[in-house]
Amino acid sequence: MLKLGGLLSPCLLFSALVLVACGEVPHNHKAVPLPAEHIEPELQTYLESYLEDAARAGVPVQAEMLRELRRVEWTEEKIVEEGDELSLGHCSRINSNSVQREERFRTIRIAPLHSLGLNLATRKGQIMMKAILYHELGHCLHDFYGHRPIEDQVIMSSELPEKRFGELPELISEHFRMMH
Repeated sequence: MLKLGGLLSPCLLFSALVLVACGEVPHNHKAVPLPAEHIEPELQTYLESYLEDAARAGVPVQAEMLRELRRVEWTEEKIVEEGDELSLGHCSRINSNSVQREERFRTIRIAPLHSLGLNLATRKGQIMMKAILYHELGHCLHDFYGHRPIEDQVIMSSELPEKRFGELPELISEHFRMMH
């Protein structure tokens, strides 16, 4: 789950990304129905980029994990709110305890950047979206549970300062080294 802590203005958006644990939907006695597959067109490019970067880094996404990813979509609703922190993304593992593998699926919901005054057509918007999606895809496609310490300042950290956005290629390399 991606959060911004205590930020009231889009101008402050890049001061720090706060990343908080993505989780599982509690196990129900009855499985949640498998949704139709849907990847938002604007987010498809980031998913394809992640798959290519993962393969190039020697940690390709397993076919089963990709099969389980059913939806990557925008959401206008608040994803999770704790205190004064706003979540920007969330990976959900649904029916994860099901004995029937075909019932298991994962979804990623992303808050639209325009709601924060950002635009995907700008370099800042693209960098922000890549960081958000790579974080969530790390949870959903590489089963990365929890987060790295804030001091590590990596995509899977619980906080990512603005200065690291200028080092996106290095951030991505570090991200996939952690997946080994």
